[in-house]
Amino acid sequence: MVAFLVDDKKVVSVGFNDYVKTHPATPQIEDYIIPTHSECKCIARYLVKHRPIKNTMTLYVAGMTAGRNDNLCCSSKPCESCAKFIKSVGIPRVVYFEKTDENSFKILEEIA
Repeated sequence: MVAFLVDDKKVVSVGFNDYVKTHPATPQIEDYIIPTHSECKCIARYLVKHRPIKNTMTLYVAGMTAGRNDNLCCSSKPCESCAKFIKSVGIPRVVYFEKTDENSFKILEEIA
């Protein structure tokens, strides 16, 4: 998965899923590593530079997979935890893919 934070048609931050590193505050379950999701990494990279979230920003989330068919997209709706984080920092708009059937996707948009 990849996430792009865009402000006025300019990409201001990018984040990818990380299956090796986790944030130190992320609770771990026994030996299972909880990955850092692309949405949170993208937003955190932007915020760490003490930049304000603007009401003109959009977060785009997309997933790619090596599937069995020719369709390489996968559903990219933010999980419940990421959705709470996105809303808490004030991202006004999120665009993602959602699977509608075996070979079809639609682009969905949420406005917080």
